[in-house]
Amino acid sequence: MSNSAAWIQAPLQRRSLWLAGAALLLLLLLGTVAQSLRDSRNRAAALERENTSLQLAQLAHELTALSERLTERTRELAESEAALRLVQDTTVPMVN
Repeated sequence: MSNSAAWIQAPLQRRSLWLAGAALLLLLLLGTVAQSLRDSRNRAAALERENTSLQLAQLAHELTALSERLTERTRELAESEAALRLVQDTTVPMVN
């Protein structure tokens, strides 16, 4: 009788060890997946910040270029003959 009980207990103990090992591997796998997901999210956030910074730099560059063109165009207009005539035509002589 004790021989048959030992014969039954041995596979059950081995099965318990296999289940414990499988559970441990599953926990390790889940931990690895969670860490990988966290790393991916952190990388995505860093890339988003970098992208926003690059977009802001591009906008600043474009704004500077537009401002320089506007300044140049304003200077050209101020120096033009048509602007001079317009100012002379719209100036009302002061009467004393």
